Parts: sequence; C-alpha cells; structure tokens
Amino acid sequence: MNVVDLPTVDYIIEMRKSMGITQPQLARAIDEPRSTIARMETKKYVPKLPIIKKIYEYLYKKQNVTSKPLCEFGKKKIEFVKPNQTLVKAIDLIIKHKFECIPVIDNGIVRGKITTMKLATRKTSTKDSKIKVSEFMEESPPIVPCSTSGIHVKPFLESSSDCVILTKKGELYGLVTLWDFLNQK
Repeated sequence: MNVVDLPTVDYIIEMRKSMGITQPQLARAIDEPRSTIARMETKKYVPKLPIIKKIYEYLYKKQNVTSKPLCEFGKKKIEFVKPNQTLVKAIDLIIKHKFECIPVIDNGIVRGKITTMKLATRKTSTKDSKIKVSEFMEESPPIVPCSTSGIHVKPFLESSSDCVILTKKGELYGLVTLWDFLNQK
C-alpha cells in the first residue's frame, strides 16, 4: 500500500464520527492508546504510516468494504469509445448503460475517459456530432490489476465518481465503478 492510497487525518476523523465510533472504541480496535487518537485528531501528533494504515483498514472493514479482489465483482466487458468517434457516441453509451464514466480506448490502449461530471458542465450543442472524443476526453482512469483488493480502490471511487480499469496478465480485463461496490452480493 502506498502513502497516496491512504486517507487524510481529516477524512479519518470525519469517517470515524459519521460511523458513530468513539475515540476509545477506535483505540481499542487498533490496539493503540486513546491519547494517540486524541492527539492525532487535535493535530498535536502526526501519526506514522503503520498507525494510519491500521485505522484505515479498521474503518473500512467496519463499513463492510469488500476485501475481495476487484475481478470478482467488476464488469468483465468494457464498453468504450475511440478517440476518433464523436461526443454523441459517448453520450449515447453513457445514457444507454447508465455509466458515470466511459473509457476512451484505441488499439487496446487506454487513452482517456469521458465522465458525466464533465458532460454536465458544458452546454449541449448541435455541434456535439462534430466534436471528437479526443477533443473532450479527460485523463485516463487508473489501471490496476484485477487482483487488487476492493478496500484499496473504493475511497478513490467515492471521491471521484470515476471508474477504474482492471487488467489481468497485462491485458485489459474489465472495469469497476462505485456502483459495482454498492450492488455486489
């Protein structure tokens, strides 16, 4: 797990409180003194990575975030658009499949994405049929091995309303969105 994968202290505080977990409960659960949690939350102490990781994993497990590999519940078929297709094609696919995000793929390479967030910030135009996906797309979504645990990806999806591309043995394999977490069995 990388440092960038972990939430901020402020996010941890907000999450703990929203779940109704007290400082003493959290301290007992992660086997740390309550004073460590209190000092961290009042910014009198900067916790070391192992403590942040323990808190992070405990809170997400309490939220019932799956630790299953993403390939067990992500979509196997990736619907996508090509950079040379029109924005209308992307919009049609997003509406048809109720996607939040659709990847832009060309010759097996992920080039970018189109998101409903970006689409919502523009004015609809009759010129949409002339605008190429490559002119409107955003940066590529993250690409991770399908064996990646859901616990590592859900915080990103919650903050970005995005998608994550899955690979298996170096090949594009599937796609996962926040809805896949909410609808898993």
